[in-house]
Amino acid sequence: MPPRDDVPLASSLPGLWKYPTNRDAPLKSGILWLEGKREDDGAEGLWRVHDDLYDVSTFVDKHPGGADWLKLTKGTDITEAFESHHITNRAETTLKKFFVRKATTRRNSPYTFEEDGFYRTLKKRVREILGNNYSGPSNRSVLIADLFVITTLLLSVLAAHGGDFLLGSLAGVFLCYTAISAHNFFHQKDNFRMYYFDLSLMSSRDWRISHAMSHHAYPNTLLDLEISLFEPVIKWLPTKKSLGYKIISWIYSPIVYSFVFFSQAVVRGHVNHLQWRDAAPLVLPALMMGLGRTGVLDTLLMWAWIILVGSFLLGAIGFNAGHHHPGVFHDGDAPRKDRDWGLGQLDAVKDRKWISANILLVLTNFGNHALHHLFPTVDHDKLYELKGVFKQTCKEFGVDFELAGVWECIAGQFRQLARDKYPTYRDSSLKSGLIWIKGKQEDDGAEGLWRIHDDLYDLSSWMYRHPGGAEWLDITKGTDITEAFEAHHVSKIPENILKNFHVRAASTRRNSPYTFKEDGFYRTLKKRVREALGKEPEPKRLED
Repeated sequence: MPPRDDVPLASSLPGLWKYPTNRDAPLKSGILWLEGKREDDGAEGLWRVHDDLYDVSTFVDKHPGGADWLKLTKGTDITEAFESHHITNRAETTLKKFFVRKATTRRNSPYTFEEDGFYRTLKKRVREILGNNYSGPSNRSVLIADLFVITTLLLSVLAAHGGDFLLGSLAGVFLCYTAISAHNFFHQKDNFRMYYFDLSLMSSRDWRISHAMSHHAYPNTLLDLEISLFEPVIKWLPTKKSLGYKIISWIYSPIVYSFVFFSQAVVRGHVNHLQWRDAAPLVLPALMMGLGRTGVLDTLLMWAWIILVGSFLLGAIGFNAGHHHPGVFHDGDAPRKDRDWGLGQLDAVKDRKWISANILLVLTNFGNHALHHLFPTVDHDKLYELKGVFKQTCKEFGVDFELAGVWECIAGQFRQLARDKYPTYRDSSLKSGLIWIKGKQEDDGAEGLWRIHDDLYDLSSWMYRHPGGAEWLDITKGTDITEAFEAHHVSKIPENILKNFHVRAASTRRNSPYTFKEDGFYRTLKKRVREALGKEPEPKRLED
């Protein structure tokens, strides 16, 4: 039967075994997300890192990054944040002093941090390049952020004074750039520039949770608050979607961009515990009214316009920044076998070519996206120093990380909105094997060939020589036949023959939940079955 709306999604990632508490709350926020984590993470009121529990209560106010990072996360599993926020070994050494006991439950996370894995190997090399004193922003990052906020304030006052909505629109553009550039600062240790972000009505505190702790730790998974925050209005995960939604979401999603800032203000007032920093957004209208010498209503109207324009631009940039594309992993897709956290980051993002060309574009368009996800506390400007070692490590681990075009990412985001992995024709009124095959041809990314694992083969010339009969291949052309190929062939002969017909690697992920690891249950069993059934005959030559 088709999935029901009241049944939670199941993660396609091994290890993310529990559906996140509060994921489907009617009003979502970082604070509610953390409350759900406290129920799910098995941290027992302490701080969990990997499978150990620590009590860092006495260290909270001494934490170099600021007390908030630890105050907010008490009672949760902070493994991903701990690993990615600390490049040097000092944090690990300090942490040992606060060990309490082993955790009694398994982690609710799909990721691993093996010492010889991709991420830790890269982190060692990054440590050698940056040294121990890598924290803090560069002078260029500071200068750009300061110029943006000054320009925003100046344009806002002038727009209010003259009632000029064109100037107001320009102020909105600079407010957007102020917020995005300030995103570089709230990832780092406490500093006053992170509050530039709050001028937009959004909360740097809430975004430290929803963005830094949730999205950065678990991109495009069920634990990514930036995915669930917009559901069911915006649905990026490959779930069942009606034809009406696929069409209408393309029309209304740009409208949603305009209300991102306003929605965050609602969350601030109704879910979060208000603090002094929540008054920061009022600085802008106060200056507009005081220096612009305008009345309350005129000020509020111009302020709302500035917020609207800034929100639309930030939504347009953020939604299309490379996370949502059919070629990018989303929970529900088949994951890679290696569950290294760093590889998971690269699977969930596309970097855009010319956006990473200079620091101004990087700071205003979420540039150097992959490296920023891998090392979020490193200033954006300093990420340029890491590109060489990043490429080297990718090459060593066989990671083909290619840059994408800006328009490719924009078009891909709209395609992802319409993408579902619910089998085509599954709910057809008239069902048959041939209709099922037709649906597979649309879903499997076989490009008119035969797909096995992540490779495409052209078996046309072999079809009528197939020992099992031509029909097996004739019917399945244009589909993924991985499971059938693995299960139907006990001997190694077909694998050897198949290599002669390889065309290219597939360009999309498999629409299947299954893996065939060499040391896994099935292939181990198949090897033993092969031995039990006897010695294999010599493979026939293709010309026979």
